[in-house]
Amino acid sequence: MEFARYFDYKDGDLIWKLSTSNRVKIGSIAGTLRNQGYVYVQLNRNFYPVHRVVWEIFNGPIPEGLQIDHKNNIRNDNRIGNLRLSTQLQNMYNVGLKKSNSSGYKGVDWRKDKKLWRAQIRISGKLEFLGHFKCPTAAALAYRKAAERLHGDFYSRN
Repeated sequence: MEFARYFDYKDGDLIWKLSTSNRVKIGSIAGTLRNQGYVYVQLNRNFYPVHRVVWEIFNGPIPEGLQIDHKNNIRNDNRIGNLRLSTQLQNMYNVGLKKSNSSGYKGVDWRKDKKLWRAQIRISGKLEFLGHFKCPTAAALAYRKAAERLHGDFYSRN
């Protein structure tokens, strides 16, 4: 789809260039924040994630099998500088802390049976043990070093 025909871009927002219905006002910001935290825009009865629309306006179609990743993990931050192409696996590396995380560090959990903090990292879908540690910050450091080495630019610092 030729999104640039319908939208201008300004600081991560899409601005309507054409009125596609009675509810669409030229010059207004396009899109609605949805449940998962992503902004979607409706065009010709189809819904499109705004981050994908922004990417395609600047870079053309997204290659088959690739996704658009938000570098800073903020799902509604659709500034072009915050978006990058990624594989699904790279996109999964760049996720923040889960709500269930109790250590405050990614890849770190408390082992009640050993009374130690455990660090582990997921590599290509498989968990790899990084060690047990007396304090969570030491475990977090082990995770960070492994993530920087294995995940490169897609290592999530959040």
